Amino acid sequence: MLDFRSDQIYSGCGSLPRSWILGGKKTDPGKYIWMAAIMDSGHGYLPWCGGSLVSDQFIVTAAHCFDYGYQLANLSVKLGAHTFKSRANYRESSGSEHRVVQVIRHPAYDSLSKQNDIALVKLQEPIGKFTRNLLPICLPAARQLSHQKLEGQLARVLGWGLTKDPVDKTAKQSDVLLEVDIQVWNNTDCRSEIEAFTDEIAIRPSMMCAGGHPMGNRDACQHDSGGPLMTVYNDHVVLSGIVMAGVGCGLPRMPGIYTRVSYHLDWLRETVMAASDSKLVKSSTILLVASVQSNSRPETTDDDQIGDDMDEFRSHQLYAECGRVLKLRILGGKSTEPGKNPWMAAIMDRVQHGYLPWCGGSLVSDQFIVTAAHCFDYGYKLANLSVKLGAHTFKSEANYRESGCSDHRVGQVILHPDYDSLSKQNDIALVKLQEPIGKFTRNLLPICLPAARQLSHQKLEGQLARVLGWGLTKDPVDKTAKQSDVLLEVDIQVWNNTDCRSEIEAFTDEIAIRPSMMCAGGHPMGNRDACQHDSGGPLMTVYHKHMVLSGIVMAGIGCGLPRMPGVYTSVSYHLDWLRETVMAASDSKLILNDN
Repeated sequence: MLDFRSDQIYSGCGSLPRSWILGGKKTDPGKYIWMAAIMDSGHGYLPWCGGSLVSDQFIVTAAHCFDYGYQLANLSVKLGAHTFKSRANYRESSGSEHRVVQVIRHPAYDSLSKQNDIALVKLQEPIGKFTRNLLPICLPAARQLSHQKLEGQLARVLGWGLTKDPVDKTAKQSDVLLEVDIQVWNNTDCRSEIEAFTDEIAIRPSMMCAGGHPMGNRDACQHDSGGPLMTVYNDHVVLSGIVMAGVGCGLPRMPGIYTRVSYHLDWLRETVMAASDSKLVKSSTILLVASVQSNSRPETTDDDQIGDDMDEFRSHQLYAECGRVLKLRILGGKSTEPGKNPWMAAIMDRVQHGYLPWCGGSLVSDQFIVTAAHCFDYGYKLANLSVKLGAHTFKSEANYRESGCSDHRVGQVILHPDYDSLSKQNDIALVKLQEPIGKFTRNLLPICLPAARQLSHQKLEGQLARVLGWGLTKDPVDKTAKQSDVLLEVDIQVWNNTDCRSEIEAFTDEIAIRPSMMCAGGHPMGNRDACQHDSGGPLMTVYHKHMVLSGIVMAGIGCGLPRMPGVYTSVSYHLDWLRETVMAASDSKLILNDN
């Protein structure tokens, strides 16, 4: 009888390394053309706070950025900036510098409670002309984009803030603009978490919460203040929140607090109208969204004409581009750090597919890899198959045998007996290595399997999960699509099967969503998905600080389509088969996360 309690070696399954930054990845230059860096010469050449361009003369930021006083002569705003490597390149060619003539904080701002933590920074001169490299972000219409309607959705934060919690003495500010995707909370749950730690911040309707990833290290931090929390509406990026406060930086399950922009729209509108002839870009049904939905150009207005009613906020042709979504160059993935996922397996077929992985898989014992059954739909020869463990980069034939990696011959491929290649029901397989792995190390460990009572996909609905793979970085309909030679990761949200069924079955009758499947992805911006040759790879979640194999990359409609989830094999559904098959085939041990 096999003992499924983990022994000393296996207790490290799915262990989480601490990320070296707070979940951020470097942005592409020119991707966020509304991002503002608020500079104070007393702070040197790095940004003091972030902000968002919302008109030709105004930046929205946080009021608390100015709590300790300021001198207008020392303030400036940098637009179009990306990198602040040194004083030498402070005036980089891509950015423009603007003097500040006025800082307008919300009149009801309270520096203690952080109520109404919002401010407008007025530029000395209006921006002469918007271009495709310099445009404002859209503002929400309160009835469309209140934080209640955003609960559970993903939002994106930008900033040049600290890359570690400030309690770490090595913490320093990023010199490159970073981005991170986090999930919006409902205020009730957020209130419970925040107020259990501090009585200094009471969560009010004027605030919203986001973040609190189970793994931690995905958060805004000091000097990200004032920067945007962005969501997507009708293919345009909208300023939904402003970085405000939090308990520490990047603590697991501890959300950050943001000023809710939709709550302050009246103040923003009245203040801008009183201070200038600048035009706010408001994403409402009478403005941008109506024109986008009807595929027609918005009414053109004279740049100097201000009406007496809401018509003054009707966007002219230039403003119709506010918050436009730039297509990402890869399917939402970022390169992983070598050694970060010591259970990741590359299933190789050198004869048919060359030096790049054919499919992904996950090490679950000292002799077995879990993968997708459909990886073997077109036949295979055992002699041509191998499994690469500890791999990260496949740049060429020359570095195929990179140091730290191990090559393993395959002794057997075991498909689920009820696997159906048409319906993709029970799309799961075990690859048995010819010889057991001699010894696990911190660089070579199995991932944990879920205990069905803990981690069924129903209990994962709305949570973030992570996918790994070396698959295509563009939809295969794009003739330039090619496979990644570096292991990529992307975080996506788990759906409930009912909603997924509605989306998938509206497009195809080839895949019926069954209890043996689960769905994840479908980001509003698209381009966050698994694709061909990611098949068999892990969909991972976190439980008690251990990484758990919750799903297996299976199928989908295209790659990275907006609001179209991918379909994954549910691992918890197949635990009995996995256990019985491994027991029958060897004395290998599966690792269930029963902690």
